[in-house]
Amino acid sequence: MRLRAIMVASMCGSLLACPAVPVVQVVGPILDLGDGEPLAGVQVCLLEGDLCVETDGNGDYHFDGVEGQRDIRLTLDFPGYVRGLVPIKLLDSDHQVAPVSLGSDLLTELQAGLLGLPAEPETGQIVFSVSNGIPGDGLNHPDVRLGLIPAAGEGPFYTAVGGLPDREELATTDHGGGVLVNVAPGNYRLVHESLPPNCHLVLGWSEPPEVRVPVQADRVTYSRIECPMIP
Repeated sequence: MRLRAIMVASMCGSLLACPAVPVVQVVGPILDLGDGEPLAGVQVCLLEGDLCVETDGNGDYHFDGVEGQRDIRLTLDFPGYVRGLVPIKLLDSDHQVAPVSLGSDLLTELQAGLLGLPAEPETGQIVFSVSNGIPGDGLNHPDVRLGLIPAAGEGPFYTAVGGLPDREELATTDHGGGVLVNVAPGNYRLVHESLPPNCHLVLGWSEPPEVRVPVQADRVTYSRIECPMIP
């Protein structure tokens, strides 16, 4: 294997015009789920580059010189809040990451109480959303059902209009989201059924209807797709 790597490197250096790997900027905001305000001082780490920064006073983080055309993961850490994991698919240009809202530990405890499902050790969660692409209007896509491949954890539990999970809901409501809990670490496919047309990826590693997502222990993975409203 080492000999093969040396031979390939030699060919790129002398015989072939090997394409340059694009270098891009990755930026985005972190918000408080409770009040929608920016969160300053959140530690954001790029796992694939072993780089860490903190969000500024506007809740924004900035990574420069990131290798593009690959899948990356950002971890989010802030005292008193859930620990986040954000999967992002990079192309060959600068990437503006969609806003990510961190919930407090108290909100997570409230969620566990509503579901009657305390967090199991060494597991994670997946929070998903089917957005209409209009920030702040409080209306997203109802009647979408989700499944996880391979099957793991418990759920999905869809959120009611108020934003908290409800065991009685069988598909997304106008809130457009939900959660899977106690999911073992690994890589999964989040399968969306009954989607409207023209949906595209926002957070995750592959285009809908099957979005690839990673799960880590004691972290919440964020997955989001966007489907424009049809007039």
